[in-house]
Amino acid sequence: MYLLRVMMGAVLVFGLVNAPLAAADPVASPKPASSADVASPDTGPADAVLTGQRMIAVVENLHQALLAAGRAHPTDTAARAAALAPELARAYDFEAMLRLIAGTHWTTATPRARAAAAAAFADYSAALYASRFEGGEGVRFKTQGAFQGPRGTVVVRTHLLAPGIEPVSLDYVLRPGAGEGAPAIQDVLVDGGISEVATRRSEFDRSLKEGGLETLAEALKAQTRALLDAAPPAQAATPAE
Repeated sequence: MYLLRVMMGAVLVFGLVNAPLAAADPVASPKPASSADVASPDTGPADAVLTGQRMIAVVENLHQALLAAGRAHPTDTAARAAALAPELARAYDFEAMLRLIAGTHWTTATPRARAAAAAAFADYSAALYASRFEGGEGVRFKTQGAFQGPRGTVVVRTHLLAPGIEPVSLDYVLRPGAGEGAPAIQDVLVDGGISEVATRRSEFDRSLKEGGLETLAEALKAQTRALLDAAPPAQAATPAE
């Protein structure tokens, strides 16, 4: 059975504007928005649609990587984490996420402490994803479309579909990259309200209060080891006689 261990914790609801920027599935796509819905003085309708398509590509590439890792390493969490780490690094802006999570602890930290904490957060995220997603038959992601979000973000709305469970709504909040930079995910909302950033802010609060980013980095390293050590070992191949 393919499992998604849904993120639990504090709830942060974004006031989304139902103005599609691009749609990936013609059947399930919302009604196309007018030019006035998506255009701004600096961004015309064509640019808005292109932006939505780029956002969708980031999310769909991530989904493909998740499914591929599950198929390739269905019983080996550590191997899934290793396979997912570079894909997550391309899809997510872990530094921006941690800056939102840590708040003033980030602004008062040294560049070295910031870099160490961001790296530990990325490793922890790979281990967490790997522990949530396992291989299975009949599992797929369905993209509904891209929508304007708050404060210049774009939300890519998707569903996780798997046999025997209700569809799980996953809304990815992305910010366009500066210049030619690639867009990156900065938050994920599960079933319309459970925010990854808000959840991590609650979980990391104690470590941050105890010792800032340095203490958080060490705590994340320990949690990463625990996630990987708790996973059942991969079954060894039986030598041919």
